[in-house]
Amino acid sequence: MDQRVNVLVLKVKGKGCKGYIVPSKRLFLNVKGVKGVQILDYLVAIIYDGNITSPSKILSESNVREFYNVKVISTYYNMLLSDVRKHLEKLSSLPGNFKLRTTL
Repeated sequence: MDQRVNVLVLKVKGKGCKGYIVPSKRLFLNVKGVKGVQILDYLVAIIYDGNITSPSKILSESNVREFYNVKVISTYYNMLLSDVRKHLEKLSSLPGNFKLRTTL
């Protein structure tokens, strides 16, 4: 049976090195309730437990804005886990041509 998850999608750019955002993954994973992080160039999809955390808590508790410029793209509630990757692949085809960098 496919699990349902909450997903926060962000556009993240480094303040110094704009092209390298992979270290932001650790900041998000340190937040209680974050279950996983997927990165597509400048897009970061954060899978989280809505009973434990929220998009605003993820942003504040990760301190990600200290090191990166962050824009919330979308928030999805009760999405099938198997659909997360499909959604990210759709985003990768949007203007800006996001390419898969790493997946967790």
